[in-house]
Amino acid sequence: MKKNNCYLLVIIKFLTVFSLFINLNQMVLADGLGSKSTSEIEAKQENPIEETSLHTRSIFSYLNNSDWVVSSVLLILVVLSILCWGICIAKLLYLDKLRKSNSDFIRLFWKSKSLKELESSSSREPYSPAKEIFRTSYQSFERSNYLDQKNLQLETMIAVTMSHLGRSLQNAKRTERKKLETYLPLLAITASTAPFIGLLGTVWGIMNSFQSIALTGSASLSSVAPGLSEALIATAFGLGAAIPSAIGYSLANHRIRKLFSEIENFSGDFLSIVERYIVTHNSPKS
Repeated sequence: MKKNNCYLLVIIKFLTVFSLFINLNQMVLADGLGSKSTSEIEAKQENPIEETSLHTRSIFSYLNNSDWVVSSVLLILVVLSILCWGICIAKLLYLDKLRKSNSDFIRLFWKSKSLKELESSSSREPYSPAKEIFRTSYQSFERSNYLDQKNLQLETMIAVTMSHLGRSLQNAKRTERKKLETYLPLLAITASTAPFIGLLGTVWGIMNSFQSIALTGSASLSSVAPGLSEALIATAFGLGAAIPSAIGYSLANHRIRKLFSEIENFSGDFLSIVERYIVTHNSPKS
């Protein structure tokens, strides 16, 4: 629940900053238009192409007259971009926090005098994948202690117990990895599909431009500029959603692999300690 709240908070903050940016852009545009003299306004009315120049119009002003297809494409890309930025920032911060707590628990593992003591004290430690894997595996090991009461050879006891414990470790690691990879598929899907969604808006904008040429019979800049502007904006929005998603997905995957590299080493050490424990407590007394 806390992790989901963290993602939601980051997304809300990013959405707020994005809204402030849009409002500031519109305010600057309004101030620029309000400061013009009457003669300048009349000159612009006589030359409509100059009115649409980049220094007097924001790129967002072209969205007011765009058709429903381009508007829908841009809306989808904006929503995906906001979601992916929020997920990227929250996920990377969360993984950094987990890396620290994971390292702290592994240090505690080596400082503890016994597995039983570590299992008791681990309840006071913050969440980490190594902690959850240890607790799940140790509880499974304790449930298999009935082998101690049966008349089994030491080799058989070690083989059965270690096989059972190894399966428990693998299941626990798969569960923890699935938790860490939450929301990453959305980043991968956005990184691979956002350019094509933007391309749809681009193609539709170019089609509008050719339709405008056919209706007006003129290939002047004033007739094709709106459609081309919509097309370029859709392309830019598609790349703006795909690039951070691809970067965030790669960074998150790299940190998860690095984290699980430590967990693999920890799992091997844990199995070795359990095996020594079984040998020590079940060897024939001389």
